[in-house]
Amino acid sequence: MRISGRAKEILGFIIQFQMDNGAPPTIREIGEAFGIRSTNGVCYYLDLLQKNGAIERKKGSARGIILNPELKYPHDLNPFMHRQIPSPELSYDTGEVNGLPILGRIAAGGPVLSEENIEGIIDQDRFKRSAAEFALRVTGESMKDAGILDGDLVMVRPEASPRQGEIVVAMIGDETTVKRFRREGNRIFLDPENPSFDPIVVTARSPQLRILGKVVGVFREFN
Repeated sequence: MRISGRAKEILGFIIQFQMDNGAPPTIREIGEAFGIRSTNGVCYYLDLLQKNGAIERKKGSARGIILNPELKYPHDLNPFMHRQIPSPELSYDTGEVNGLPILGRIAAGGPVLSEENIEGIIDQDRFKRSAAEFALRVTGESMKDAGILDGDLVMVRPEASPRQGEIVVAMIGDETTVKRFRREGNRIFLDPENPSFDPIVVTARSPQLRILGKVVGVFREFN
């Protein structure tokens, strides 16, 4: 088993936090420690650790991270340094995959629940300037006139206060969509870029609106 890079640092942080506080950290506390603004970004690394057998996660609990008792964790692990720390059961290397996690699917035809299943990794070297933290795969054609097509991957930078006309990832209640942001008085419009679709109008009576991020790039794969 090999855990490297940021995942190694987060594992070290979890171990140290557990030792210091008698309980594991929350997703928010991990994000604050590593400057990860998106909870999806933290969940990406926790999923990696879980797939490698380093932790388990208890659903419905804010402090639901459980260290695997059958593994020997190095107690001197420094979560903020890349260095090799061998262990008979759990080994580390200093290599780090530069990539954006693909966190599921998002609707461009209408809002749908975005699954947080990780579909893969996108090479991040070409996206460094965008400061994107995660990617989502688009379904639907409502943004086609903006060059965002069904099956595209949108690169997202967390941004809670978008400017007028920016393309955003928005969550309305439990449903998520990608649209162009527009505010008029007390109403917010999430506008499509396809005349066949109507805007989504958000008022005081609508489910809670959260802006998860600004779309800063589009990646399209060809077979």
